[in-house]
Amino acid sequence: MASQAGLYASESVPHLLMAEISQNQHEGSEGKEIRFGNIEIESPWLRETPKGATVGAGYFRVENLGNEPDALIGCSSPVASSVEIHRSSIENGISQMRQVTEPLQILPDSKLIFKPGGLHLMLSGLKTPLKAGETYKIQLQFEKAGLVEVGFTVRGGS
Repeated sequence: MASQAGLYASESVPHLLMAEISQNQHEGSEGKEIRFGNIEIESPWLRETPKGATVGAGYFRVENLGNEPDALIGCSSPVASSVEIHRSSIENGISQMRQVTEPLQILPDSKLIFKPGGLHLMLSGLKTPLKAGETYKIQLQFEKAGLVEVGFTVRGGS
């Protein structure tokens, strides 16, 4: 699997990950929940894109319900040439976005939150515009839970 483009990467950003992990914090689920082994995916969605856009963004929450850590190690989708994990932040008053290339550890009884302005999936080389109401499959590769295919529904507006 390591030879598949866009599936794995490796930059160390442990100081950024701690802000995104909510240990023992339970948020209301606005949407669907999908469980695979000890991993639960909540509210997966994509932001609608204008016609001609070549990039899109995806968001969700992932919770580790098990007793052992797991890690999100890669992602892919037939709707895009590549899917990468990115993190937006503001440093010294300047908005920045960087690819996260190290596996994202998810401790037991913890959530990893992908949201606008923070961690998100960056879909590059879109093969079709992402239209509100449509659902597209994204494969999330976990170190222990394995490959999980999730339907992400497109939301309109901001």
